[in-house]
Amino acid sequence: MKSKTARYFNLGLVFFFCSLCVSYGAESDIEPLKKSAEQGDSEAQYLLGKAYYSAPDASQDMAKALMWFTKSAGHGNAKAQNNLGVMYLNGAGVEKNETEAQKWFAKSASQGNAWAQNNLGLMNAEGKGIPKDIHAAAQWYRKAAEQGQADGELHLAELYYFGDEGFEKNFSEAAKWFAAASAQGKASASNMLGVMYENGHGLSRDIDQAVKHYQAGADRGNARAQSNLGRLYFTGGVGQKNVVIAEKWLTLSADQEEMTAIKLRREMEAGMTPEQITKGRRLASDFLSHIGQKSPAAVQGN
Repeated sequence: MKSKTARYFNLGLVFFFCSLCVSYGAESDIEPLKKSAEQGDSEAQYLLGKAYYSAPDASQDMAKALMWFTKSAGHGNAKAQNNLGVMYLNGAGVEKNETEAQKWFAKSASQGNAWAQNNLGLMNAEGKGIPKDIHAAAQWYRKAAEQGQADGELHLAELYYFGDEGFEKNFSEAAKWFAAASAQGKASASNMLGVMYENGHGLSRDIDQAVKHYQAGADRGNARAQSNLGRLYFTGGVGQKNVVIAEKWLTLSADQEEMTAIKLRREMEAGMTPEQITKGRRLASDFLSHIGQKSPAAVQGN
């Protein structure tokens, strides 16, 4: 059974990959790195694995990435251990093996790697490779969050907000960690702060603060924040009703298949003129053209 957090957010499992954002082009570009790696330098081995993993499609080599991450991980490199866990979990260049993934996440997390700590929290929360243990998940999320790892902050906040079997809700803690994650650009955290301010969950009810945080999440492309912001413009919750602006945000949200936005836009458009609808959708198109709206990558660097 999935955790409540996963059900509400439709998260699935997103595992995070340590990266120094190093990129290499031709094979000759990595020759100096390869020499150091072959001499047993664990950091060079990690970077070489990263180079093969993240290379453009034509030169990407998962088998070599796996080999060099394995060598580096065997020498105790925490970043390589985490990345090796991601490869086993995703079946990238190797047969999928959740137990092996959990083993490498645990080795890395025990050395203090925040990405591995968050990943181990996810494994515990979903019972991947190990029995589900929501309290262990919370402990690992907290370790990651206390190092400022944004995804750990977000997952800990979600757990405190929604609770889970045997894990008590705590809106004050949820607000604290949503705020931390939002400050690092996590759009879903901004949306949840908006929800908390709008409904007075652990925070004094403040519609202006709700709008502020919905706006932050909407600007970053979060479908639920866009839907919530559109709803407030439609109902006049922002202070004055504006169906054109509502159309913009509900369209952006509906285009991401957010069902609440789809239904609300249909209801709203029944009372709008064709000109208002066209203007609102043009604003949505302009938003996409000038700012863009991208889904978060399944694998992210640190």
